[in-house]
Amino acid sequence: MKVVIEICPEHYYPFLSACEISSTEHTILKNAIIACSWARRTIEIVCDENEAAHLLDTAYRLYPEAARSILTGINLARRLREGSPHEGHDRTAPRGIRSVAE
Repeated sequence: MKVVIEICPEHYYPFLSACEISSTEHTILKNAIIACSWARRTIEIVCDENEAAHLLDTAYRLYPEAARSILTGINLARRLREGSPHEGHDRTAPRGIRSVAE
């Protein structure tokens, strides 16, 4: 299952800087997409569930402020996979994090 993690630049860049350049998590983070709208700028990280779990573990150790966005992405992807989106949201992309079909 693919997970899309949406994270603000204020958390993304320090988290990226905290990771070793040769590490798996650094590679995953470097593959992110910068998404801009007139209202805000975000970073979108598309990865597998295992990679997202790895990022979450790393975030807890190196930059805990990034962990919430990662955990939200994982949880939403799991809910969508199980067919029960968060109460109050439809299955279209809620504001924030969303799952991408493989």
